[in-house]
Amino acid sequence: MIGTGGTFLPDGTGGTVGFSGASGGATGGIASSSGGASGPLGSAGTGGSPQFDGAGGAVGIAPLNERCTAELSQGGEPIAVAYAPGDRLLVQLREPALLAVITGTQAGLPQQTTLILSSESRADTGHTLFHANSGGGLACASCHPEGHDDGRVWDFEGEGARRTQDPSGGLLKTAPFHWNGDMPDFSTLASNVFVGRMSGPALSSEQTRAMQGWVEALPELPPLRAASDPAVARGKALFESPATACTSCHNGDQLTNNNSVAVGTGQSFQVPSLRGVGWRAPYMHNGCAATLADRFTDATCGGGNQHGMTSQLSEADLGDLIAYLQSL
Repeated sequence: MIGTGGTFLPDGTGGTVGFSGASGGATGGIASSSGGASGPLGSAGTGGSPQFDGAGGAVGIAPLNERCTAELSQGGEPIAVAYAPGDRLLVQLREPALLAVITGTQAGLPQQTTLILSSESRADTGHTLFHANSGGGLACASCHPEGHDDGRVWDFEGEGARRTQDPSGGLLKTAPFHWNGDMPDFSTLASNVFVGRMSGPALSSEQTRAMQGWVEALPELPPLRAASDPAVARGKALFESPATACTSCHNGDQLTNNNSVAVGTGQSFQVPSLRGVGWRAPYMHNGCAATLADRFTDATCGGGNQHGMTSQLSEADLGDLIAYLQSL
């Protein structure tokens, strides 16, 4: 992946980024895993794209020319790998969009042919920043793979245990950010996390906007339960009932009122969106609930009546309520 072999270098001219290794010559805008400074990847997403053999960039199988071979050997943006009969390694790249069939090496470079999947560049500054090594050996994607979350709980000095949050499905509508609700906007979030926690360089305003735009466009995960499920309909009625008071905090399009609330877990924490909540075990700010059922039954972990009036619900009612949450 981009950024695995060097140090992140913003050029400070408004949105372009590059990478540097330990030594060596230019690599034409692609991250190098073996050293050597690279040229910039432009904010328009066109810098460093390889030239292919073949007429007019038409889709087809063609040998990689020398430049494309060198770029694949030094990084590119591989997104999937597989082995095929005959000791062949298949590598799918996002940028450039191709499938490389590697049959061996010569002089340290892969011997390969390629299926060119598209002549249209998929390069994107926001995507690059999100997946780049910040300089401290981390990328945003380290904890947010595919733009979602790693399902882990991390212990931060001065804050305590924090469950990784999922930024997909309309992050900007859930400001302020982080469990403490202490980051009012994306610019603050980028500065505190990318620069502070991850030891990255300061981002220009254009780079911050590019990353914000890429994150904001991340689609939410599909629901785990169909809306047509009868249990979902019963659970929705329970969720929206004044008797349970779930909607006093979880309301609106993102099912959050964007406030910090104390629910019996030690202090006030930001009300999270419930979109895609079925995928986000373990639950609560510190991951204390292994399942959605545990969230309702463990009084020390968001259960009881400080977190919605749910203690009176029967086991069947809780099953229906969980079914509704899984449909979001």
